[in-house]
This record gives sequence, structure tokens and C-alpha cells, in this order.
Amino acid sequence: EMLLRVVVRRTALDEVVSSISKDDRVLVEGDFIMGNNTTSSGKLTNGVLEVKGNVTQKTYGNQSNFLTTGGFKLLLSGEEGQSVNFANTSTSVSRIANLEITNESVAGVTIGENDLCVTGTLTDNGNKVSGYVIVGPSCTITDNKYEGNICYVNSVTVNQPLEIGGDILIGNYTVTFNYDVNVAGNLDLKDTLEFKGTNLNVAGNLNLNYGYLYLNGKTANVAGNVSVTRGGIRLYGGKLYCEGNVNLNAYYDYSSYI
Repeated sequence: EMLLRVVVRRTALDEVVSSISKDDRVLVEGDFIMGNNTTSSGKLTNGVLEVKGNVTQKTYGNQSNFLTTGGFKLLLSGEEGQSVNFANTSTSVSRIANLEITNESVAGVTIGENDLCVTGTLTDNGNKVSGYVIVGPSCTITDNKYEGNICYVNSVTVNQPLEIGGDILIGNYTVTFNYDVNVAGNLDLKDTLEFKGTNLNVAGNLNLNYGYLYLNGKTANVAGNVSVTRGGIRLYGGKLYCEGNVNLNAYYDYSSYI
């Protein structure tokens, strides 16, 4: 393993990209700013980029300037709060193949308002995370647990049970959960969720806005409120238990139903 230690307060991708290859590691002891104006597609495919400060992706004419694939890992190991801010991120532009968080600080890691797309493995080791991670179609959550918020914006079938410490957002397309899901926050549906596990447990609220929940004979337990706005819940022989209020809202020609 080759270790390149970068001790400057800030560094740019073009200074270290050529140093990261299979089994290599680049350690940035300060902030990391990616601002290339060319794509990194096919370059960041292996190795570890470990950052103890903040990570920023800026777009200077190319939205794929921090596009990582394969075995590449971003390791966030700071001892104080860290932030990750991407100007552009999705499964088709800048994204992180594998993300691991070992930052054990009280502040933890904060993902910026544009979210962060992860396509390989997502590992937080039980550490605090705030903000949303976009979970790619092939992404696996290590140990089936994640403390932050996750978002699905692609059609995907999830073949693992999940324990999510924050919220789950179904943003676009149909998402299928084949195993049990426990959500400590809210479950927000803006598209379709096919649930095929046994129990869907939501400690917060279940919100449907243009969203649909198909229970397929299974059980959903909601500790908070259920709100349906321009969408619906089909039980198909399943059961929905709600400890809070149930609100069905209709607008113009859009109906809401259970």
C-alpha cells in the first residue's frame, strides 16, 4: 500500500488523482476540494481517499469531475464535525462508489442540501450522519443499518432488511422492499413503494404526496400520522396500524384513498 499524506489545509483533485490506484491511499488531513473542469470517469476506480476535513465538489464546466466507480472509497475520518457538499450528484454524474464514515464526533458528518449519491457500499459504523444520501440501484448498506436519511430516485429492488435512523424518501420511480424495514424518522413517498417484507415500521409519520404504498398483504405500523395527498395506500389484504391521525387530502382532479 502506498500512503500519500497531504498536510496542506486544502487540496484539489488534479493534485492527487494520479496517485490513487489499486491498494493505494491518499490521506488529506484538511479539507478536500474537487474543482476539475474535466471528467474523472475511468480514473477513480480503486484505492482510498481519506479526508479529515470537509469534502466539496464544485462544477467548473463538468458535472462528472468527481465520478468514482469500482472499488474507490471515500473515508471520512475526522475528529470534529465534517461536511460533504456536492454541486452535482446522481448515478450518472459525480458520485461516490463507496462511502465509509469513522468520524465518531458528536457533530458527525453533515451532507449538504444537494445530497450525495452513493452507488456501491454505504457504511457509517453507527456514527452520526445528517442530510440525505441518494442510494444507487446497486448500493448495499453495511450491516443493514444507517443512522442518517436515505433517498431513492431510481427504480430499485432492495434485497436486504433495513434499519434507518433518519428518514426514507422515495423520490422517483418504483422502489420494492423485499424485507422488513424500520424507519426511526418519517417515510415520505413521492412515487410508488411496493412492500413485500413482513413488517414496515415507521416511528415518525407516513407521508404520501403523489405517492403510492402497496402493502401486498403485509403490515405497516406507523407511530405518528398518516397523510395522503394526491396518492393512495392499497392494502391488498394487508393491515395498516396508525397511532396518530389519518388525513386524506384531495386537490382538484387528484384523489386520495386507502
